[in-house]
Amino acid sequence: MTKTRAPLFFLLLALLSLTATGTLAEEPQAAPVAIEPTQASTSAFDELLGRATELIGIPYRNGGISPATGFDCSGFVSYLFKTNLGMSLPRSSKDMSHVGEKVDKNDLQPGDLLFFKTMRRGISHVGIYMGDGKFIHSPWHGSSVEVAYLGVQYWKNRLVVAKRVELPQLSSPQHPKP
Repeated sequence: MTKTRAPLFFLLLALLSLTATGTLAEEPQAAPVAIEPTQASTSAFDELLGRATELIGIPYRNGGISPATGFDCSGFVSYLFKTNLGMSLPRSSKDMSHVGEKVDKNDLQPGDLLFFKTMRRGISHVGIYMGDGKFIHSPWHGSSVEVAYLGVQYWKNRLVVAKRVELPQLSSPQHPKP
């Protein structure tokens, strides 16, 4: 399989598996968006999510921080923000949840971080919202990076908070005065 076809193949495979499990059946109505993203942030998060989908199928590994070794949930998110946006995020999902501005679940935009309580000890999981009720994450031991649907009861019941991380301002180039 060629390099350009592999990401498309994995995305198609993920969507087919979601359809086969029936998880797309509960699709909610689209909610109005309160904050309009800038063209630059939309483009940056589109690129980040494009790269994220190329990583579908990379195995989960506790403490993993790269495609070569595998990812845990926060390692996956940290890797994408660092390599695509040049942003360093805290290493754990709990610490990551303190970054950014809280977003109402009805105002989610692609690139927002979703934090879940999957264990008894508070926030223990993070994923990246993709739009249309879907998010991408590295879920748990024995699995791999995948796209999941927020409408599934498991995730719906465990969502604690969503955060929007502000992109760093790109400095405008200095033009010499004539």
